[in-house]
Amino acid sequence: MLLHYPGSKFRASRDILSLAGDYSEWRDCFAGGASILWRVPRDKRRWINDLDSDVVRFHKSMRDDPEFIEKLDTLCEWARSASEAAIRREWERRKWIWRDTGCPVCMAFCRMFVVGGILLRQRANIASFNASFNNLKSKTRARMDQAREVMQGVQISEGQYYDLLDAPGDGVCCFLDPGYFFEDHYSPYYSIRFGKSHFEELADRLYSCSHHFVMTVNICGLTMRLFERSNRFKVYRRRYYYTLFKSRRRHAWEYIILPN
Repeated sequence: MLLHYPGSKFRASRDILSLAGDYSEWRDCFAGGASILWRVPRDKRRWINDLDSDVVRFHKSMRDDPEFIEKLDTLCEWARSASEAAIRREWERRKWIWRDTGCPVCMAFCRMFVVGGILLRQRANIASFNASFNNLKSKTRARMDQAREVMQGVQISEGQYYDLLDAPGDGVCCFLDPGYFFEDHYSPYYSIRFGKSHFEELADRLYSCSHHFVMTVNICGLTMRLFERSNRFKVYRRRYYYTLFKSRRRHAWEYIILPN
């Protein structure tokens, strides 16, 4: 969508949706920026969920509040002609408003400037600002209106991923894209920590899940043990390309996991 979010699967969305099978309801359990929603047909039932209250507030504002688009568009229009110094000052000002009030417009303004969606409540550095300096300027009104249109009719919830796994329904496909896991530390890219015990619980819940699902996850020792070596799931390796800090194109290998 419009949020600059870590691990966005938009480039991989066609690959992921091709593995979703014949579904009538799409459930995104770790929605984040909800970029994959752009490719889900509008005639399907759609349900997105996240535990990050700021992310949920953003998506609900995008869906329900026309003034949200107007205010955000005004900011973007101003940013296209403003100097970097002026934008930096506004960024700092709105960061504190966001922290104190939870304002979704300020949150959107700040998250558009942060590589990987690192929450400014916790950390902000010059590199994260400079790396995505042009991100806000690229958000056109047409793009915002398109995002609002995509969100119409979408069920949005703030809760645990397993609420979607356990909810009854016919023709359901659950998509799961949990945060990156590192063997020796939590990922700095997310405000909600998802650690070793959470992944172990996730593997057990998926094994007993009655719905079809598609999951993407980074490859490491833990995910290799829980998924590739367990014989409980179908596991594929995929290579996806990305750029970081306007550097050369890079690639990363990830698992795509399906029911066995």
